[in-house]
Amino acid sequence: MGTKNQFCKNFTVQVVSCFLAFFFLQQKYLYADSTVMILGSEVTPSLQTYITTSSVNIRQSASVKSKKIGHFKAGKRIKSLGVTKDGFWVVAESKGKPIGFVYQKVLQIVLDGALDEDLVGNIKLSGNLACGYKIHFVGKSQVEGQNFSMADYDVNLFCAKGKTEIIFPAQMFLAETPNYLEKSSPVFQINLDVLDNYHAANDVFSTIMYFHPKKNEVILGGTSFLDYGKRENVNKTQSANNLEKALRGSLKLALHVWNGRAWSDIIKHSKNRKEDL
Repeated sequence: MGTKNQFCKNFTVQVVSCFLAFFFLQQKYLYADSTVMILGSEVTPSLQTYITTSSVNIRQSASVKSKKIGHFKAGKRIKSLGVTKDGFWVVAESKGKPIGFVYQKVLQIVLDGALDEDLVGNIKLSGNLACGYKIHFVGKSQVEGQNFSMADYDVNLFCAKGKTEIIFPAQMFLAETPNYLEKSSPVFQINLDVLDNYHAANDVFSTIMYFHPKKNEVILGGTSFLDYGKRENVNKTQSANNLEKALRGSLKLALHVWNGRAWSDIIKHSKNRKEDL
């Protein structure tokens, strides 16, 4: 439980189950009420990234009877300028200019997980414990057999408790397509993984969070090992209106939910304790 492969397996099932509902409902939360005319159609503006789930034609106007002016292969990421008022067509763009219409049924929304620069900061915890961190965007990995990818991050943690100082690595990853829908709104999963040799050799201790863009918050999902998570007085949400804040908030939620046993094992087994540096 908690490994990236296991996550992808479960995630795939969830994506398939909510995909049809997502097609009919996603325009309700993505787009504003105002409309403009683009290529002869009334369009609600929205800068959004999608991925094609199958090969699809680019149409000159928002109709299956209109002229075909190109196509996208399955797995192609496209950027849009907006969606037609009826919600069935997306305006594809290139270099900021509209190039045609794509049928929305074969598109799935994407949250771009790339970072332009490292995220650094500090987190104060209970019990005289504090951590500095650096989140570094590594790249994206395609999930085999699927049209979605994961954004991968290396996390370096520098923590101190009294006279004890430790340095240990973690991995964070974001599923760039929705894990599930909540009242028609997409929710994206973020995991923080730490190599755990205390329960079983080469096991992974995962803390799971969910980024809810419409609510502008990150929500704590839980931990893969129940004996490592707090059961009371746990902060379960962090404000987050963009990717950077979602990643920072996820890390903060994770570190706060780890209980004394989790921290004791991490400190005890860390290979980079102060006396070893």
